[in-house]
Amino acid sequence: MTDNAFAVLDTHFGKGTFAKKDMNAGEIVMPLKGIIQSFPDKFTIQIATNKHIVPEFGKYLNHSCNPNGYFDIPNMVYKTLKPIKQGEELTFDYNSTEYEMSNPFVCKCGSEKCIGLIRGNKFATT
Repeated sequence: MTDNAFAVLDTHFGKGTFAKKDMNAGEIVMPLKGIIQSFPDKFTIQIATNKHIVPEFGKYLNHSCNPNGYFDIPNMVYKTLKPIKQGEELTFDYNSTEYEMSNPFVCKCGSEKCIGLIRGNKFATT
């Protein structure tokens, strides 16, 4: 797990985080560490009620309704869900960590599983 495993690059949506090497499912890619604050913003990741981290790494991990990774909050790391090829964008489902998004948005992930409006798991319908 090092920053040699990923790079932040420009995308057609802004910035994104991309694999610099092939990765296996379940691989730890980056730590989740940074400044903790009591309120969410566009770049924070919720780690507990009223606890949001401004990550050193992962600030530009984009959302997907069919993600290839996730934040393992108890262990404070980002892990792969499935094998990832070098050059592939690393993603996670924002609804998996955020109760209520500070900046809701219409998803453009293109997945067959796309749920459309991303605004936090408070609004999840199952």
